[in-house]
Amino acid sequence: MTIQSKIRMFLSAIILLSFSLGLFVIYPLFRGIQNVSRQFLAQRQVLAATEVKLQNLEDFEKNYENFRLDLDKAEKSFVSAQLPVDFIVFLEKASNSGKVSVKISPSVPTQDGKDPWLSSRFKLSLAGAFPNILRFLEELENSQYLIRFQGLNISRLEESSDVKADLTLKVFVK
Repeated sequence: MTIQSKIRMFLSAIILLSFSLGLFVIYPLFRGIQNVSRQFLAQRQVLAATEVKLQNLEDFEKNYENFRLDLDKAEKSFVSAQLPVDFIVFLEKASNSGKVSVKISPSVPTQDGKDPWLSSRFKLSLAGAFPNILRFLEELENSQYLIRFQGLNISRLEESSDVKADLTLKVFVK
C-alpha cells in the first residue's frame, strides 16, 4: 500500500467518523436543544399569561369595594320573583303619597325571548286626580326598580273630575 492510499483511507475514515459523530451525537444534541428551547418559550408564555391574570386579580381586589357597592345597587334594582312584597309596598306608598287609589295584580315570572332577565307583569288599576296619577307615574319612572311601561289606558270617571288609569308594568325579577 502506498502512502497516498493510506492517506486516502485515513481521510475516508476521518470523514466517516466525522459524519457518524455528526449524525449520531451532534444532530440529536441540537434536536434536544431545539426541544428544550420550545419548552422554555412555552413556559415563558404560560408565565406571562399567569402574570397578567395575577395583575387582573390584584386590580379586582383593589376595586372590589366599588364593584360590591355597584352590585348591591344593581341587586336592589330587581324585584324578588318569589316574594315581590318590597315592590308592592313601594307601589302602595307611592299611591298613598300621591293620593291615588291603586289595585295591584301581579303575575307569575316568565322569561321573554327579547330580554336577558326574568320578568313579572303587574297590572295596576289607578283612580284619582289626573295630576296625582302623573306624579305616581313619575315616581315609578324614577324608582330604583327596573320597570318597563307596557300599556297605559286613561279614562275619565263619570260624574267626577277624577280619572281611572289601567297600567301594565313589566318588572324585572331575580
